[in-house]
Amino acid sequence: MKRISILFVFILAFSGVRAQQDPMFSQYQLNPYLINPAYGGTEKYMPLRINARQQWIGIDGAPSTQCLSFNTPIGREGKIGTGAIIYNDSYGPMTKTGIEGTFSYKLKVSDTYMLSLGLSVSASQLVLDESDLVIIDQNDAAITGASESYLIPDAGFGAWFYSKQSYFGFSAMRLFQFPLSLDIEAVDKQIPHFYILAGHTFELNENLDLEPSVLIKKMNPTPVQADINLRLHINKMYWAGLSFRTNDAAMVMAGIKYQNFLLGYAYDYTVSSLQSHNSGTHELMLGYNFKINPKTSVPVF
Repeated sequence: MKRISILFVFILAFSGVRAQQDPMFSQYQLNPYLINPAYGGTEKYMPLRINARQQWIGIDGAPSTQCLSFNTPIGREGKIGTGAIIYNDSYGPMTKTGIEGTFSYKLKVSDTYMLSLGLSVSASQLVLDESDLVIIDQNDAAITGASESYLIPDAGFGAWFYSKQSYFGFSAMRLFQFPLSLDIEAVDKQIPHFYILAGHTFELNENLDLEPSVLIKKMNPTPVQADINLRLHINKMYWAGLSFRTNDAAMVMAGIKYQNFLLGYAYDYTVSSLQSHNSGTHELMLGYNFKINPKTSVPVF
């Protein structure tokens, strides 16, 4: 077995990243599609989003994530939704690059509420670069300095129950539990991820809206983790918010929407045992909402 002592294994032991194999984001309220395929196609436009996150500034090999996503309704009635996510997630000597496609179908529950059901299929490549390992036993023949690569198929599903003011979603991702033979216990297989996201927007007056929300995450063997969020919307154009992720971080976020463009920023202040080892996490989101031709389902520029 490979006997290694590397920084990212230290980080895994103290932060639960062993279970958090999906990229982590703080601005998922702006793009629930990243954690729930059923959200795809629920808007009357095509949201294009670019997310970039640099975690734990000051720690070498800390997680770094880049993601491009889009989804759109299809057909005149818009009952079908489809889309895709392309992502790159690196941490320590490991890099995971993949693509995920989704399909969803919407049902009218009442005059107020809709229900969308979604499926996702994905393929990713996991690469371990042994040249970045810090080796205890320099004579260990198992360490060659080469790269190990694995192609990982996967699937997930979700449900999204929503109205103009409220939303409730459940999703289960990484369901294949694909085995990995990296000889590192922390990443021996894919682990299912379960998410519940719920929120409601309260109209305070014609200029202000308040949106509380909560995200509950579960990935074995770690305990349940919750994000408690509060965002204030100003003139339907600006927003600012606070969030707390249990046993991990406190977050502040802000953003602006100008016509069809969106820009969002979030800063995570670490409150876990890694607090003294880093200066926080930065996350940026860029977006554009394309109008859709209802007859052809083609974006209008």
